[in-house]
Amino acid sequence: GYEHPPAPGIPPPDSPPPDSMPPGSPPPEVQIPIAQHAAAQSPSMEQYQHPMRLPMSSGLAGFENDSVLEQSPSRSGHFIKLVIGVIVVALALNLFWPEFSVRHAEGVLVPNAPYQGPPTIANVWAMDEFTFTPLAEIDMEARVLHKKRYRFGKTSELSQFDLALGWGAMSDQYIFDRLSFSQRGRWYFFQSKEQHMPLAPSVALNSSSNWHTIASSDEVQDAIANLKVGHIIHLKGQLVNVNTNDGWRWQSSMSRSDRGDGSCELIWVESVEVINAGQ
Repeated sequence: GYEHPPAPGIPPPDSPPPDSMPPGSPPPEVQIPIAQHAAAQSPSMEQYQHPMRLPMSSGLAGFENDSVLEQSPSRSGHFIKLVIGVIVVALALNLFWPEFSVRHAEGVLVPNAPYQGPPTIANVWAMDEFTFTPLAEIDMEARVLHKKRYRFGKTSELSQFDLALGWGAMSDQYIFDRLSFSQRGRWYFFQSKEQHMPLAPSVALNSSSNWHTIASSDEVQDAIANLKVGHIIHLKGQLVNVNTNDGWRWQSSMSRSDRGDGSCELIWVESVEVINAGQ
């Protein structure tokens, strides 16, 4: 009959066991399959294995709490950079994304300038470290030309929002469409989108102003925060001067026609409501 040859590395069944072989005889040759031999000799196999320290405790809960999968430093570094990038983009959009603007039919929407009269609060009052001195009452309707939120500095602790407000010609959609508006550094700016101004600069300056708003309550603060460019609003409050015990002070303008440093209004806002939301 036909006998199968023995498997590689296994001595024939009739060969004597190793410990019974005659003294001085060479040990039997043991063969290793080529693929197994190559794997055993190749040091690069470890490069493709992800090391894992297995938990000492048993069970699923132990595996979740105790096992540690070691990640590549470069991979974790890329993830951290990605997270930082997303945060930076979100902050940039929040800080610099233009305010949504509502529209109206052309024509003057607010014919009258703000009313200014004697203050309706007679006494000085305090809030936190700030002391307020009332100067005049303000009762006005106006168009929101621009809105800017400030988050840093001592003034932002007191006034988070500046409102650029317009009345008369500056409440007209025709004029609004031909001007661009901006606010920075607690100032208000406008310029023509065309070669020439659509109205005399003096008219534009006398029909608009920058208002540093100090909310008298959380409800008023929320109302200011929700205002949109183009809203027609009714606002009431007190023009104030503010100071602290360390000598810091912030003063309000008392005129709508002044220019330069100190020409913005600092107003304690008692109420604000949208009377024409536009489209």
